[in-house]
Amino acid sequence: MPKSPNNNLNQMQDFADSFYHRPHDPTIEVPTGSAKPWPMKEDGTWDTSEEEPTATKPSLRRRRAVLTWSVIAFTIGSLMIVLSSPYSNEFLAPGPLHSSHAQLLAGQGDRCAACHTGASTSAFGWVAHAFSGASGEQTQSQLCLECHKTTINEAYALNPHNVAPAELAKKSPFQNASFVSNFKTPPVSGNNELACSVCHREHKGAQDLKAMTDSQCQTCHQSDYHSFESDHAEFTNWPEASRQNIAFDHSTHALKHFPGSKTEFNCNQCHIDDAWQNAKIQAPFEQACASCHEKKIVDSGMDGFALLSLPMLDMKAIERLRFNVGGWPLAATGDFDGPIPAAMRALLMADRDAGKILVSRPDSFEFADFDPGNADDVRDAVTIAWSIKRLFHELSRKGSSGIKRRLELVFGRVITSDEIDGVLVGMDDRSFAAASRRWFPKLKRDIESKYGDVNDPGLVDMVAEPGWLWKIRSQDSLAKNPLANDVLLPAAEQPQSVKVQPADNTRAANPTPQPTPNVLILADENAKPRTGWIRDDRTLRIFYRPTGHHDAFLKNWIDTVLATENVESRTATSGLFHALTEVSSIGNCRYCHTLKRDADQSLVMNWKANRRDGSVGQFTSFSHRPHLVQPVLQDCSHCHKMDSSVSNKESFASVDRLDFRSNFHPIEKATCSTCHQKGLTENSCTTCHNYHVGGQSKVNLTED
Repeated sequence: MPKSPNNNLNQMQDFADSFYHRPHDPTIEVPTGSAKPWPMKEDGTWDTSEEEPTATKPSLRRRRAVLTWSVIAFTIGSLMIVLSSPYSNEFLAPGPLHSSHAQLLAGQGDRCAACHTGASTSAFGWVAHAFSGASGEQTQSQLCLECHKTTINEAYALNPHNVAPAELAKKSPFQNASFVSNFKTPPVSGNNELACSVCHREHKGAQDLKAMTDSQCQTCHQSDYHSFESDHAEFTNWPEASRQNIAFDHSTHALKHFPGSKTEFNCNQCHIDDAWQNAKIQAPFEQACASCHEKKIVDSGMDGFALLSLPMLDMKAIERLRFNVGGWPLAATGDFDGPIPAAMRALLMADRDAGKILVSRPDSFEFADFDPGNADDVRDAVTIAWSIKRLFHELSRKGSSGIKRRLELVFGRVITSDEIDGVLVGMDDRSFAAASRRWFPKLKRDIESKYGDVNDPGLVDMVAEPGWLWKIRSQDSLAKNPLANDVLLPAAEQPQSVKVQPADNTRAANPTPQPTPNVLILADENAKPRTGWIRDDRTLRIFYRPTGHHDAFLKNWIDTVLATENVESRTATSGLFHALTEVSSIGNCRYCHTLKRDADQSLVMNWKANRRDGSVGQFTSFSHRPHLVQPVLQDCSHCHKMDSSVSNKESFASVDRLDFRSNFHPIEKATCSTCHQKGLTENSCTTCHNYHVGGQSKVNLTED
């Protein structure tokens, strides 16, 4: 018996509902469910010729696509609405700022714009940028440098260790470390600069922005390095890679000078904590050195630094050969004698006549070297005497501007106003005119008679300059000394008042304040020694007597001389250089302060005892503060062990700061690794090493 048509229809409908369609078909045909039962033919079979009615519907894939795009459109629309609101940037922030940045940006309307270039662009601009890829805005790293450019050199900010690649490869302080045998300096170009955000991950809250892992260091320092105690190389010269700025021989002081004076050699007397106890700094001179060295410094300056000095002339020898020097102080006659001070020698080098003679004479030359029986020597003595008178004549008219001009001719460079003010600090221009009037009453007449021109034709390439013209009244028999508060002359010999008239109205309307002048030493040998500028009419000298260690006069002279190229080797300047920088020179400056030659071959006096420059970073960092909490480490000798067999006193005479031997043994790695090891305390690379080492100043990577 045939099956029921209804049963067959149900089976076909079930089949149609579960029919598999091709995945990419946008529509499908499905039965409508309205088909009638098949009729039976006369032969007893079902008539299936009549097709089932169907309907066209979207496929499942199509319905899913519509749903997906609807959700996307809704999401984009919602985001566009949110991102266009004033609070959009705060909404996008992935986490809180680090406290250092949060404090700086507090109260700003749009904090994100300080670090993110796109923060000021609209949401539509972001979409456009996503498709175009073009942007003329600053990079995020450049925005970082807007705030940090005062501490990081912008030129190398994105280089490894933010220094020039050549310098990094050439002077790496790690060159002796075994664990960097395969170290390679990555090439630095615009394509592989290191963005700030590579290491500094913001929006992590209190997480340290400067924290770096050892694996980050080993990206360049490719080595199998697991821990400080097992893999770090042994120290070689740490913490001293160069000599200290002050010529202090620890061995000699500890074993000889301190025991000899029955004084305890205490490190903390000279080395004191800074404000944060991070470093030991040099104690002030008064605390560390004055008890032994103050008197020596004062005694070394008793003779003073002579600016001008009249030599003794053998008038008999001069007259015998029929030479003429015009008027010359009677107190400066007798035998040829007297030195030419280094400063006056430099000033005379600008004079054509005197310069030709002095350039062939050694720096130690003085008038006693002239032979009165030698006509050439007598002639040279007379020539230099006239050049000295010409120098006095110029200085009496132009004062400090005359000295400035002569030094410029000799040094071969421009002398700044600060430099000339420094080397003549406290000097009154009228002092030169007063000395000329006192020592050479007929100087102007002599100069006009000899040269016929008062504009100093004897100067090398002399160019007339405006300046002060001090006009002394011709009836004055003596010139008042502006250097004197108390004139130690008998009342009958007191000079009349000096009439001073400026050469131009500008300076007359705006007179330069004159410093308090110092006291002239004349006849009272028992008077208390005076300091500052002094005109001594007994020895016919104008000189400066330093007040002690902190007197800036000698420092100004030394700095001005050292700023001159090749000053130590030039004939015209070598005498002045040695007169100021010898160990036994006035003030004993070089006795303690070392002289160094920089990379550009210039010479610099180390005036500051503390070598570290806060503007220049260092590869290695160390803070005493966390270590001094341990009583055993409060004794400096626990880590700094003196090598009593080494005396480096002689090495300080060199201008090469690397030409030295330390008084101390290098600190051993074992001293540090007793604590700095895994399980006890920090021992990662950044515990002791800094990444940023380049400051705004020129970086010297070999500086310890």
